[in-house]
Amino acid sequence: KQINFILDERHRLMSELQKISSLTVFPSDSNFFLFKTEQSADELFYHLMYNGILIRNLSSHGKLKNCLRVTVGTKNENDQFLSTVKDFMIK
Repeated sequence: KQINFILDERHRLMSELQKISSLTVFPSDSNFFLFKTEQSADELFYHLMYNGILIRNLSSHGKLKNCLRVTVGTKNENDQFLSTVKDFMIK
């Protein structure tokens, strides 16, 4: 049951992020996935952190510039993450 939830939520998160043209979402078979932003990953990371959402900023690794990693959470956490990312990208 938990595995199916994670798979469904991962698919939903990735699908929603793929709708944002300035983001590139990379395939994943795990409970987390990587995405790249055309804007500053640092700015998005701090915006999320300011709003109580902690993800992994991988920008300091040379080939992962502007890349962030997010772990699938609860439905509520995932909704909050998506909403906060969309708010940041719109401004």
